[in-house]
Amino acid sequence: HAYPFDENVAVAGIKRNEQLVYGLIDIEGRWLVEPQYTQIRGFHDGLAAVTFDGTCGYIKPRGELVLHDSAWNRCGDFSEGLAAVTRRDTELASHIDYFTSYIDPTGTVVLQNIRWKRGEPFSNGVAAVWIGDDNWCYIDRTGNIIIHAMFDCAEQFHQGRAAVSDHADPDRGALWHFIDREGRPLSDPMQETYILVHQPFSDGYAWVELEFPPYGQEQFGVLRFVGLDGH
Repeated sequence: HAYPFDENVAVAGIKRNEQLVYGLIDIEGRWLVEPQYTQIRGFHDGLAAVTFDGTCGYIKPRGELVLHDSAWNRCGDFSEGLAAVTRRDTELASHIDYFTSYIDPTGTVVLQNIRWKRGEPFSNGVAAVWIGDDNWCYIDRTGNIIIHAMFDCAEQFHQGRAAVSDHADPDRGALWHFIDREGRPLSDPMQETYILVHQPFSDGYAWVELEFPPYGQEQFGVLRFVGLDGH
């Protein structure tokens, strides 16, 4: 397995003992980092999240492991100078199994809340955080909740718009719609929803799917572009 080059390095994987392990190669195909990780994510802000031995950390393009904590079990991508890391810890409260913090590129904890079970990357100055029981909300860079609505699913903001789901259909699954930075829906979520968001907003438009294709057919269903105004 090999992936596109970024900063003159690429993730490549080989099978070892019936398991894929990943390392980094240069543009000549030489190993910069021998295959040893169960996952290497793409580079963001000069760092890539890696997973190994039930924990995770961050490496530089030349392969140096620069951030690691044995308590981390999920490391997100850096974006806007912060990354979400989830750790198992019982020191803060005996009933807490795991919680999420946001760290900077030095590994310093910038934001932390024991209610956050998972955090998504910051985008447009906000990030979606999961507080359990299918409840997602959005925080700003101070850690304050700025969109209190509790969504079943929540995606990153792009061009001031984010895809969220707050109800599902028994036959169609999660139903999505878009909100703005104030949490206001761009259209009536009970009247117009999407089964998939193929591409978030870019150059003023998002690409969505309205209906699944007929059963047994692999092509797309009903597709359309949505503008920043929701139409």
